[in-house]
Amino acid sequence: MKTRLASFLLTIPALVSLGLVLYFLLTLVVYSIPAFATGSVITYPPSLPSIYGSIVISVIAVILAAIFSISLAIVINEFLPPVLDDIVSTLIDMMAAFPTVIFGLWGLLVFSPYFRKYVEYPLYKYLGFLPPFSYPPVEPKSALLTGVVLGIMVTPFATAVIREAYRAVPIEIRETVLSLGGGKWEIVKITLSYIKEAIIGGLTLSFGKAIGETAAVAILIGGVSWFCPLTAPCNAIPALIANRIQYAMMKPELIHVFAALALILFALGSGLLFIVKKIIRGARI
Repeated sequence: MKTRLASFLLTIPALVSLGLVLYFLLTLVVYSIPAFATGSVITYPPSLPSIYGSIVISVIAVILAAIFSISLAIVINEFLPPVLDDIVSTLIDMMAAFPTVIFGLWGLLVFSPYFRKYVEYPLYKYLGFLPPFSYPPVEPKSALLTGVVLGIMVTPFATAVIREAYRAVPIEIRETVLSLGGGKWEIVKITLSYIKEAIIGGLTLSFGKAIGETAAVAILIGGVSWFCPLTAPCNAIPALIANRIQYAMMKPELIHVFAALALILFALGSGLLFIVKKIIRGARI
């Protein structure tokens, strides 16, 4: 009797949450149909550049998150003493709870001048003949800056997943490597191979967080809708919707365009998750 009651009580919130998710997606689909039917989601001038910008900054963010999070997980688990391990892990977890608008303000007011001087300007000076770096970095906002700050912002999410997976690796694996004459770096390589699914999962989580971020992106990206070089101001779907939502109150047709763009954003994230699952299943075979 108690088991049935507990199952019933657990089923109710699960069904409610599933129903809310389906209702949200259905609403998004219904509102976006006119934009897809008339093609206004494509003909609206900022749409395609914003889709491009969302993909660019999210890819930059995930690349940096992969480098930072894997490195942090290794350092925390292999090289730091227990006291520092706890301190660094706590700081990383606290960064994940920071309001994203703070990252945006820090990136614009503190990080941007140094980044433009020591990263963007050398890239333009020495690699300006390449299209991604062909725009002179004269403005404080850019796609590259946005991607880098997003990478810093989403790193704690990936780090938490990878760090805990690293710690959960059976001690027998470490002992086997040591008994065969392996050193610390051999342990690291084998452990990373063992937790590759967790690494992919953590980076997928980071990608979802990066591609859907609004506050920090709206502050950093510049709001200029064009197929921009990395060193130029750009635009992204969340920033576009946030900055122009007031126009939708005067032009109701924009609501359908924004709903369609939001659905495209959802499709991009879902598509990546589907690809990641295929990769994981392929790696198991």
